[in-house]
Amino acid sequence: MTHLKVLFAKVKASLLNGMLGDVSLKLIANVITTVIRNIVVLPALARYFTKPEYGELVTVIGIITTITAGFGNALLSTRLVMDSDYRHKKFEGDFNSIGLIVSLISIAAVFPILHFFPSVSGAQAVFTVLLLFTETYVGYHSGWFILRQAYRQLLIYTLIGAAGFGIGLMLTKLTGLWTLTYLCSDVCCLAFLLLFSPLIREKKGYTPLLRVMLNKYSLLFLTTLLTNAIAYLDRLLLYPLIGSEAVATYTTASIFGKAFNLVAIPVSSILLGYYATEKIRLTLKKFWLISAVNLALLALFLLATRLAGVWFTGLLYPSLIDDARPFILIANLSSALGASAQITKSAALKYAKTYWTLLIQVIYAIIYAGGGLFAARRYGLKGFAEVVLIANTIQLAILYVVCTKALKHSAEVVSK
Repeated sequence: MTHLKVLFAKVKASLLNGMLGDVSLKLIANVITTVIRNIVVLPALARYFTKPEYGELVTVIGIITTITAGFGNALLSTRLVMDSDYRHKKFEGDFNSIGLIVSLISIAAVFPILHFFPSVSGAQAVFTVLLLFTETYVGYHSGWFILRQAYRQLLIYTLIGAAGFGIGLMLTKLTGLWTLTYLCSDVCCLAFLLLFSPLIREKKGYTPLLRVMLNKYSLLFLTTLLTNAIAYLDRLLLYPLIGSEAVATYTTASIFGKAFNLVAIPVSSILLGYYATEKIRLTLKKFWLISAVNLALLALFLLATRLAGVWFTGLLYPSLIDDARPFILIANLSSALGASAQITKSAALKYAKTYWTLLIQVIYAIIYAGGGLFAARRYGLKGFAEVVLIANTIQLAILYVVCTKALKHSAEVVSK
């Protein structure tokens, strides 16, 4: 019995150390991506273009990101959820076929972009078409790192993508075409995947699981599209209702919460990868253990916000800190609750019925948009901030209920 306990402890420690290493590598890759995109690329583009031109390109980037994430990232989530089913049945072909098809379909988004932004040049339109395809295609195929826990390769991939951004910025400065910045990064990433990813070399074809896969994908597509649209909802609601100053104030107030997201996003994707490959067989006890750690980190983050949030925000935005100060705690609590929900959502994606992720997102959007619209009109920015907090709290609570019921049902099925 003693030997068994020692063996169990070694296995548990090995798994924990492996996961901590994965989280560290994924976190480093995530930080590099965030810094390059937000602190290097966007400020550089702002210097290359006039203020109206920069505002337009940032809006187009938002549209492209929302659409390509809907197509590519949703397909990746579907692959992660169903990977164990395909491996057990030794099926292959559906995902690469659908990946190519949805990458081509995403190109159609160029038409509304050209309609709403008629100043886009012919050359810019051509590169936008290419960018829509590469963003979707690379977005799906980059899932290889999560599926096979290849996080060292992910770090190399991230650095290659960062080098691509550097090349792209130089070409943008020479040509005035901002799309080249993002396209060069995608091309470098795609070259790496073509050389090293076994996922991209899987055969194309159709299997008996295709219909089930497409049903899950359609729901996850809508969910991802909605999630990305909601990411810009605070700006879309506040700007027409109470003006651009409110947007600046709320965005500034919630900046400290981005630090929690830097941890939550890689942890969420790693957990989903572990669930998908059955490296972790999630039980109700394990779920609540993970949730307890999640909530403990949330509490520590709130303490850090209380102690250093105002100082950190003032360091970055000295001219806006006075207006942002009253909203720092509530805005960052909302942001942290949203990040905690992201971690919990990985369990819901794998173990709950697929429609739950869409339904939860719809409920969240209704409370956020409907309540936020009413509160911003009637009570200003304070009312809006309170509604966002309520929406994030309800989202997390529903996720806990859904995951608990799904895991109870899973345990009952296994016991039979």
